[in-house]
Formats: sequence, structure tokens, C-alpha cells
Amino acid sequence: MSEVVFFNVWKTESLQAQEALLSKMRLEAPALASKPGFLRLKAWAGQNDHRVIVEARWASEAEFRAAVVDNPEARSARGQLEFLGKSEPGIFVESFQQGSRPVEIGPAGESGERTRALRHEATRRWRELGFEAGMISLGDIEVYVATGGRGKPVLLLHGYPQSGEIWRFVAPELAKTRRVIIPDLRGMGLSDIAPAGDGLPGISQRCS
Repeated sequence: MSEVVFFNVWKTESLQAQEALLSKMRLEAPALASKPGFLRLKAWAGQNDHRVIVEARWASEAEFRAAVVDNPEARSARGQLEFLGKSEPGIFVESFQQGSRPVEIGPAGESGERTRALRHEATRRWRELGFEAGMISLGDIEVYVATGGRGKPVLLLHGYPQSGEIWRFVAPELAKTRRVIIPDLRGMGLSDIAPAGDGLPGISQRCS
């Protein structure tokens, strides 16, 4: 069964409301990413009309429905989002009822398919350790992050050339008393690489 994609459009009344909506979505994203079948979640924020477009990819429609449509916790979280913005009618569910199919408009992305499969498998491994994992948007890229535990946060960074999975034997112990956050650094592991043309000037700006 091929993956499914849905787009949801949210309308907010101001820049402040848009930022509040995006912040709430970021808080809810790790829980969503821990669900079976989750592949990707990405959002675009409109600069003039304050709309937010959300793209979500799932391994199958059945897994999407189990995690979102038929899940009471997910419906409750969505209700909280509706205090911050208004969802455009019809887009959230009807795209599946009407049916859709992927259409390639560029070169085949074989490496992209492999990356999605690797992310899905990594998320399964983290879930077995009691962690949530998935992609989060940071500016112009997406970063793969695993999180788990409660308490004061601790950030675990890997070296080069490695990924956050080097912490998989340490993280469960730390998570007993701390909130553990484990990203794959930019351009490493399962995180995105820098956009094309992002050379030394861009790197210097981020480091300053």
C-alpha cells in the first residue's frame, strides 16, 4: 500500500495568532510522530494572510485514521488548535473520501524514498525504548529528533560522523529523571542537509 498525503489549511486573524498556532502544533508534533505509520509533518506560514498550510504523510490511510481521525486524544488536541485558528472545511478528511494518487512532476526520488523508510524504521526503534521521534521544521530544513522522559531537559548531541542513535543505550536511563532531547544534527543522520547554494556565508551567519 502506497503512502497517503493530506493538506490542512488553517486561517488565523493575526501574526501573533499564527505564531501561537504554530507553537501549539510543535508541541503536539512529537506525540503524532510516535504513532505507527507516521512519515512526515511539515507546515508553511503565510506572510500576508496569516494562513498555515500543513502537509502530513502517512504509510497508509488506515494508520492515519487510527492515529488521527479515530483517536480521541488526537481529536482533543485538534480541538485545542481550533481555539487558535479556523480549519478550512473539507480538506482534512474529504481528500481521502474522494481518493487521490501521487503524480511525479520531476525526476524519480529514489533516495527520498529510502530516507523515508530509514526514518520510519528509526522511529520504530526509538518507540521500543519509550521515546517519541520524528521530523520538526527549523527554518529552511527539517531535523529528526527523538524525545522522552520527564523533568529538566537535557540535550544529547552526537559527534561526526554519527547520529543521535549513539545515545540509545544511555537515553533510557537518563529519561527516568530527565526530559531527554536527541537530535540528528543538520546534514547528519536522518536530518535534512543544507539547501543548495548554502555555502560559507550562510554557515557564518548561523554561527554568529
